[in-house]
Amino acid sequence: MSRPYSPGFVTALSYDDLIAAGNAYLDALAAGDSQRVRWADGARFTENCGELALGDGLWRTAGSVPYRQLFADAASGNVGVFATVEESGVLATLGGRLRIDADGLSEAETIVTREGQSSIFAPGALVTPNPIWEERTDPAARPNRQKIASAANGYFEALQTDSTRHVTFHAECQRIENGAQTTSTPRTGNLGTKEQIDKGQFKYMRELRERRFPLVDEERGLVLGMAFIDVPGDVTSIEIDGVVRELPPIMRMPRSTLLFELFKVVEGPSVRWIEAMMINRPLGTVSGWA
Repeated sequence: MSRPYSPGFVTALSYDDLIAAGNAYLDALAAGDSQRVRWADGARFTENCGELALGDGLWRTAGSVPYRQLFADAASGNVGVFATVEESGVLATLGGRLRIDADGLSEAETIVTREGQSSIFAPGALVTPNPIWEERTDPAARPNRQKIASAANGYFEALQTDSTRHVTFHAECQRIENGAQTTSTPRTGNLGTKEQIDKGQFKYMRELRERRFPLVDEERGLVLGMAFIDVPGDVTSIEIDGVVRELPPIMRMPRSTLLFELFKVVEGPSVRWIEAMMINRPLGTVSGWA
């Protein structure tokens, strides 16, 4: 079941303050010094669904942060982070949700994906954030917070039901996952975002659960959606346009894929663009946050 979006509180920090705090977090991570972060009393830090002490996990192995994309929601105090992190010369992807208020950083929920931990992985393709994320939407045509979040949930519902009746896609909508474009390419049968769903490309998925939408930026039309995709592994092939396609072994692996998925929502509302960080976890894993 999905959780409706709720800001919870209004922070005293502005959008620019939150972005600055997110950048400071990444700078401290690159330096391997968690003490450079102003943590609130009782702050929680998780990495790949496991609760860690502040300064453990990626904090001990991270080098440079060659790519970073940040987005924020002043109403909830949440900052979203998509980044690549160098570890001993090898790139990993980082997805993060940081909650910050006047007392400091109180929640850091992160996923770190390394080679082999996702069926889709191309961190080297992440070089410059897409400028579409910074585009402001026309106030007169701007969807409200609930509609923006509902559009993202409609996408999750479409994946679960193999039908786009729950969501409207912009004609130019594309999807990027862990750096790789996964729509409108030869590798994906040249199918667009809508066509993939309607033709049943995701029938191997069973359920999208623990859906959350903790960050909504009305001005830019952004929403961060978080969910697990449960894949039991018992579907070995799918049929698209009368052609049966065997799934590769990595796609048959039983798993729960944790998504941190960013949506651009424009007038309609319609989904204009999608980017995600993801990692495979054991089937049935829970986040500890929902």
